[in-house]
Amino acid sequence: MRLMKSPFLFPTLSMLAVSLMAQQAPEPPLEFPALTLPQARAEALNSNPELKAAEAGWRASQGGTRQARTLLNPGLEVSRDDFGGSLPMDQRAPQEALALTQTVRLSGKRQAEIAAADSASAAAVERYRQVRLDVLTGVERQFAELLGAQERERIATENLDTAQEMARVVQALVEAGEASPIEAVRAQNEQDLAAIDYQGALQDLATAKSTLARTLGMSSVHFERAEGTLAEEVAVPDEEAVLLTLQRLPDLARLSAETRRLEASLQRARREAIPDPTFSVGMKRYTTTQEKAYFAGVAIPIPLFNRNRGGIIEASARLDQGQLEMRAEEIRLRALVATTRSSLRRSADEVASLRERVLPKAEQVYSAVNEGYLRGKFRLLDLLEARRSLASLRLRFVDAVVRLNLAKADMDRLSVNDPTLTEGATP
Repeated sequence: MRLMKSPFLFPTLSMLAVSLMAQQAPEPPLEFPALTLPQARAEALNSNPELKAAEAGWRASQGGTRQARTLLNPGLEVSRDDFGGSLPMDQRAPQEALALTQTVRLSGKRQAEIAAADSASAAAVERYRQVRLDVLTGVERQFAELLGAQERERIATENLDTAQEMARVVQALVEAGEASPIEAVRAQNEQDLAAIDYQGALQDLATAKSTLARTLGMSSVHFERAEGTLAEEVAVPDEEAVLLTLQRLPDLARLSAETRRLEASLQRARREAIPDPTFSVGMKRYTTTQEKAYFAGVAIPIPLFNRNRGGIIEASARLDQGQLEMRAEEIRLRALVATTRSSLRRSADEVASLRERVLPKAEQVYSAVNEGYLRGKFRLLDLLEARRSLASLRLRFVDAVVRLNLAKADMDRLSVNDPTLTEGATP
């Protein structure tokens, strides 16, 4: 039997081979199978694009500082006079001139520019520190969110297992004639609701992983889970003590450096009204006699039309704007301290109350109702209500603990009392 050659045979086989190779190729290993908070912080410091951009801004400011200290370049002038024209050649005296020129900046313009560049560099350093604090605080917050999502997924899994077991037991009772078929329907509905909650918990967990991965600078999730525990007890710091540390924050230090830059820019704008002279010195040569002569001169611009009044008005307004922004930022931080401290205290009280009183009682009630239902002392509705109440309280406890850790991260950001947030804070 003769085989026919098809023009589609080899492309089809090639695509099939590629597909099989792709299916057989092992997936790349996870970089962090169990990601810890120190690992997350180190990865963010190494790969976060916003932090890298702030570092690049600091390097740019270093270049600006170096450039501000550079002197103006001298100039070289070459000229030839009295060549050509209507006079006879024997009546002309062509001249060739060579001169060096140098513009000298007066009235401290260069010093003001250097001061502005130095302040801009200091502001860039504080900007880097501010972004670094924000990134590390964001990592801590998102890590806490991920731990909470993992705990919610665990609770949802347990609830689904419990609902499935309950549905199985109720169905067995119905088949034995010891329970009404309507109870089997109710148990099945409870199982369906638990399955919906489980799917939602899985989606929330995937979202929490993706959010943290983006902060760490990862193009995709390179870790399987977060490894750590959420703090359930956090001390609430004294408000006055936190307010005293606000001046150490890079948020205000950056604006302070920016204000100094604007002050130097205003001084420079005021001094721009004073003209800078240009000195020249050179030599002339008369081509007809080959004689040489030296000359010197100075050129001074006449500040007739431009006295930099507009530049002075702009620089003065920019300075006012910078000072007001610094004042507004200080007010915002003070209000944020009060809000964060209140949230921290409220979350700490809620966690303590749920852990020490509410949850133990709910667990006791559920155990008693579950045992009583198996003995025929309680209805199925009583058991379902006890189970829902316990599951709801467990989730509320997780949410409260997460809020407590989020408030703690915000308070650490404001008080800068966490050494890991400030170590190596200079680019």
